[in-house]
Amino acid sequence: MIKKIAIIGGGIAGLTAAIGLKHSGFAITVFEKAKQFSPLGGDIPLWPNGLRVLDKFGLYQKIKAKSGCYPFISIGNEAGDLISKTMVDDFHKIAPYDPINICRHELQAIQLAALESEEIILDKTCIRIEETEEHVIAHFHDGSKFAADLLIGADGAFSFIRNHIEPEYKLEYTGYLSLGGISELPYHIRHNLIFGQYLSGNFPVDGNKHMIFFICKHADCDIHQTYPLLADQLGLFRNHAPILNEMLDNLEQSINKNHGLKNYFFVKNYNLQPLNRWSKNRIVLISDAAHLVGSILGCATSVSLEGVEMLIECLNQSPDNYSIALKKYEVLHKPRATRLLSLERKLAEMLNKNELGDYPSFSDDLISCLKSY
Repeated sequence: MIKKIAIIGGGIAGLTAAIGLKHSGFAITVFEKAKQFSPLGGDIPLWPNGLRVLDKFGLYQKIKAKSGCYPFISIGNEAGDLISKTMVDDFHKIAPYDPINICRHELQAIQLAALESEEIILDKTCIRIEETEEHVIAHFHDGSKFAADLLIGADGAFSFIRNHIEPEYKLEYTGYLSLGGISELPYHIRHNLIFGQYLSGNFPVDGNKHMIFFICKHADCDIHQTYPLLADQLGLFRNHAPILNEMLDNLEQSINKNHGLKNYFFVKNYNLQPLNRWSKNRIVLISDAAHLVGSILGCATSVSLEGVEMLIECLNQSPDNYSIALKKYEVLHKPRATRLLSLERKLAEMLNKNELGDYPSFSDDLISCLKSY
């Protein structure tokens, strides 16, 4: 039986895997390359399928208490006109939870509280993997190593573990940049999503906090060299539509008020062609390391959480044969992740052509795809 599991990566999926595996009786250790957990990034949208998983692991009520919810998703254009509304009742077709948004660092704090401090080791960058007949051994940059019965690669988009399993697969730049952050200043949200030359949005997060984000089409470049200053980054979206300028002003004022760029991001979007396999011997990939999609769908985290749940269930069902468990995990979850990638590309094409009249039909397809296993 598998007893000791090493998880490389302390992001949302890695921590969820640690909590779920711990509930199932496995000994887990999470290795995170950062020297400390910090409030970077913006929010995490959690759809009903992801909330079902978090509820199963005992986290839902604490997450809900720190989140923002909404009765519908209002979709408009840059002139402020309404395009369509997606009611919360539509999301109940997926699972009986209302979709919510939470600050990334708040979700992370709730997850960390569910684990013991000795189960998480910071400042550990995996640089080599060694496999023996009985163990998989992770070697780290500081000369240390750790032997486990199974190693889970939860190290994100730029996964080192992925390269060990499928070295020929490379990330693909989607052609879109994302910018956004958490604002703590009052702002009237006219529409949750705004389609036009850019995709932008507002979602309540917690209390008076709300998430503001923008996505634009852009040629590949070194973004921090091309746009080194906050003013340069925000300037990508300025002077196009009054509604966008209002959102940008609010975000900039909130950043200045908080004296820094915490809860802010400016990144390139990537996706990944479906891998031939997600596992090899005693090593398995989850979340962005296995099935990365761009950020425009908003439900990738929840699908990743479903994958974590599926992996744990497969390990529980075949405790004496991890090879069978990992193969079953792939067979069950890969078609769903592949379908999500195709929907992400379809939405990107709709945005590129500015053909959003059929968005309600697209939304129905997405919700249908996400119905619980």
